[in-house]
Amino acid sequence: MILINFSGHPVPIRGAEKVSIVEIDLPVVSPTTGAILTAARRMFDEAEERVAEAIARGEYQMLLPGYAPLAAALITESAGRSGRLPAVRWTIRRGNKYVCTPPLNLQAARTAARGRRKV
Repeated sequence: MILINFSGHPVPIRGAEKVSIVEIDLPVVSPTTGAILTAARRMFDEAEERVAEAIARGEYQMLLPGYAPLAAALITESAGRSGRLPAVRWTIRRGNKYVCTPPLNLQAARTAARGRRKV
């Protein structure tokens, strides 16, 4: 599995996980809609240049940045380019260290939620 690190931090993955990490620099982003969307587009462009086939096949996960507007824009950019929502991860603090969460498959969550649609 390919893990695209958009977080701006080192990835705290345990050695047992078979993951190839693609590091993408986290830019300083102005909190305006245009700047956020432009930054997400550029970041995803860089990822796609490096692992286009994995993205096209949906064989990747994204380690999200902590900045929620940029994370939302990256998810949108990913879904627009690959035709599906990505699996995402984030880091959480456990004691005095950070750990990477298991992946959350947003496409599977969306499919399950459709069954709960009221209309």
